[in-house]
Amino acid sequence: METKRAHAARITKTLSPEKLEMMTRNILSVWYSASTLERQQGEIWYDSARQIAHTLAIRHTITLVQAAAVIAVLSPMKSWNQNVKDAERILAGWDTGLTALEQGGTFTNSLKKVDRILFLQNGPRQGKDALAILKGQKIMSFYDNIAHPDTLNITIDGHAYHIAMFGMERLSIPKAPGMTPTVYGHFQQAYHQAAQILNVLPSVLQAVTWVTYRNLTVTDTKAAKKAKKVKGGV
Repeated sequence: METKRAHAARITKTLSPEKLEMMTRNILSVWYSASTLERQQGEIWYDSARQIAHTLAIRHTITLVQAAAVIAVLSPMKSWNQNVKDAERILAGWDTGLTALEQGGTFTNSLKKVDRILFLQNGPRQGKDALAILKGQKIMSFYDNIAHPDTLNITIDGHAYHIAMFGMERLSIPKAPGMTPTVYGHFQQAYHQAAQILNVLPSVLQAVTWVTYRNLTVTDTKAAKKAKKVKGGV
């Protein structure tokens, strides 16, 4: 029997109008399920992230581009709170003369990229140079969403992937499979179409649905743990 992941990978290799419609419908279903609070939190999510990057830039005498890029490159496999803590820790260490690689605490490849980002010279090419260092599609999109408020780029992480593929189906551990640039573009296209229907920025749509889906998965995880304890008599 074909698994959900195999099914998702197969149907997104080529994006027919029917597949685009299905993904758009799933995204909209999560948007419409958002509470007032979740809407409010999602609408300011990237503005808040940008303010954090701005604060880090001032505190550590770097540019907004560098601060946003550091946050983005440290983001894989981390909660947002841990992501920000790691960025602050490494930048504080950098101020004392320690490189990110010397400090450690996360993926070596990410630390090497942080060092390269922090050595970038300020100027009109800094943004392009930072993107060249970041590379990964999700990480580049995340950086762009933090650094540029009106970008049409969309961060397709595990939550965004599952929202588009499965809508309100609740999965406890959202994780996106590896995606080619073409397939990544398919997901961005679906979010763009949904954003046009709603007349909102794509980044706002992604953030609102992300917050909503995160809350759904947290609720499901807690319920599953509670049920397991009851069943096991713990």
